[in-house]
Amino acid sequence: MSNFSKDFIFGVSTSAHQIEGGYNQGKKGENIWDRFSHDRLKFNGKIACDSYNKWQEDIELLRGLEKCDYRFSISWSRIFPDKSLKPNQEGLDFYHQFIDALLVNNITPWVTIYHWDLPQYLQELGGWENRETVKYFQEYAYALIQNFGDKVKNWIIFNEPSVHAYMGYGIGEHAPGISGEESYIRSTHHMNMAIGSTYKILKSENGSLNIGSSYYITKAIGYLNNVEENHIEIMNDIWCNNNFEPLFNGEYPKYFAPLFDDLIKYNDMEECKAELDFIGLQYYDPIPV
Repeated sequence: MSNFSKDFIFGVSTSAHQIEGGYNQGKKGENIWDRFSHDRLKFNGKIACDSYNKWQEDIELLRGLEKCDYRFSISWSRIFPDKSLKPNQEGLDFYHQFIDALLVNNITPWVTIYHWDLPQYLQELGGWENRETVKYFQEYAYALIQNFGDKVKNWIIFNEPSVHAYMGYGIGEHAPGISGEESYIRSTHHMNMAIGSTYKILKSENGSLNIGSSYYITKAIGYLNNVEENHIEIMNDIWCNNNFEPLFNGEYPKYFAPLFDDLIKYNDMEECKAELDFIGLQYYDPIPV
């Protein structure tokens, strides 16, 4: 007998670049993972699961799960494929037909606005290291609400910003493949600003929407209990968890705060703060050190 209450929501989750494929279909533009995987990896998302062409089959699979909520992300570069920043009607039409089919089949959509697939033309302007990317992100998110807000009630602004900042801009193992402390600090601050400010913009547009953001949390666990391990545990907690606390308290952790001083401008920290409707927590396992 299940211990879950009757109103407990079960669901499944994907992201656009991991499943869609169709990299050159529907006037989609290049994103940072298209470029990164082409240049550095032995695999790429050109075909992936080919969900762009097989989305009807995906919905049949979801129907087989009986009552199911489905979290998926929208590809930014399908909506704004190039630096003209003109919305791509083919991209909008693709997601309209997909969302409509979900609703007809009694599958509740949860849309992730950003799952790490920044358009390549924005990366060439500095990506998340560039303060202007916050404004581009706000405009993109606003366009999604305008187009799909009457159909989708549940929105996740950002997926795992700590992973994207650290792996993509800190150590360079994810797209866009940049490494360096300054790159990590700049991208972290601008992601924090994007999440808090975008929430307030979207809620002011449609207060009935259920809007949150999703975070990766973990803990480093040492087994020898020595000074070096303790330091690693503390640093892991900061980069993975605490550096994204400005959402709640408008401050960076004391250990790291001086590194952000040169970046912070008037009202930045207020921009970072937001009382989200929900917080997504994604936990996989602890990190042994």
